[in-house]
Amino acid sequence: MLTFGVKLAYWIGQLAEGLKNSAFSILLLFYFNQVLGVSGTLCGLALFIATLIDAVTDPMMGTISDNWKSKLGRRHPFMYASALPLAISFYCLFNPMVTGEFHLFLWLLTFTVLTRISMTLYHVPHLALGAELTSDFDERTTIVAYRMVFGISGWLIVAGLGFGYFFAATDEYANGQLNPAAYPTFTLILSIGMFLSIMVTSYGTRSLIPHLPGPVPGSDSKILQVFEDLQQALRNQSFRALVLAFIMVSVPVGIAAALGLYVNTFYWELAPSQLPLVLLSQFIATLIGYVLSPLIGKRWDKKVVLIAGVSLWAMATAAPYLLRFAGLFPDVPTMGSLALLIFFAFIAGTGIAQLIVAISSMMADVADEHASRRRASATKACIFWRVCLH
Repeated sequence: MLTFGVKLAYWIGQLAEGLKNSAFSILLLFYFNQVLGVSGTLCGLALFIATLIDAVTDPMMGTISDNWKSKLGRRHPFMYASALPLAISFYCLFNPMVTGEFHLFLWLLTFTVLTRISMTLYHVPHLALGAELTSDFDERTTIVAYRMVFGISGWLIVAGLGFGYFFAATDEYANGQLNPAAYPTFTLILSIGMFLSIMVTSYGTRSLIPHLPGPVPGSDSKILQVFEDLQQALRNQSFRALVLAFIMVSVPVGIAAALGLYVNTFYWELAPSQLPLVLLSQFIATLIGYVLSPLIGKRWDKKVVLIAGVSLWAMATAAPYLLRFAGLFPDVPTMGSLALLIFFAFIAGTGIAQLIVAISSMMADVADEHASRRRASATKACIFWRVCLH
């Protein structure tokens, strides 16, 4: 029986990825492109290369973790080992020690890759650990939901602390997010938060180590095993359908997140004091959606919740643009336009919460189905979901 303390420790671990993902989604492209002046082409190229590398290292880490043998089990050694490299690489990413567009491009590429690899070292075992905590269908939804509550808390911290304090307007910078001096202290705080989150979850779940599944007998961590694992996972029809659905959803969600700061700053012409209102409304709605998702999951099938969440997010995200194109949106910027943007952001956040919880819980269920057929661990399916997410 899982104690609340162990569950809480596990949930806190999601804060690290929440801080990193929110900073990457909201700030990274904007910082290097608009603040440091690196062309959009070079920024996009660097982020694309880093994502490709991530797509390779994630399944490799899954196979290595699955087959690792140590006194600390399969997951915890990597979780402990990731904390300091992640904090250092993330801080360096937002504090370049070079100048010139090409050198900044190389800096962006290098430290984005290092940050992603460090996060892979931590989050792949952490994700697999979550799938191994319980095999109960409903309890799994609860564990996923409250894990994501701490994940969205990272987004709230970045949006609230960043735009509410560090990126406040100054005499020199009316849009505080364009102020290069605002980033060093802010990213240092985020780096420390990631480090503490990982250490708390690693130490707080140590009591589980003797009770967790071990490596499958006869398995090993050879490089080719990565491709064999993915091949086996892709033979599972449920897994293929779920991955395909998530890819189709994650592309527009990712684009919307990456361009959100651009759109709110230059298209909707929001003032620095208005930006956090729109951002926080979506994140708070997502937080509420995560808290309510266990109750929703008991009432409706996970597939129904997934479809409803996607539909709600899509309609709420597209509505402001469609209304403006049709001439039905209030003039920009006005209080009326701000109120509508806050409203639609809240609705979108509610939908995205149900989408993420449903698909995460379903992926763990598919991992069990896959394990029963192939005698594989929970990581085989869960890890490919993380590849799609990035």
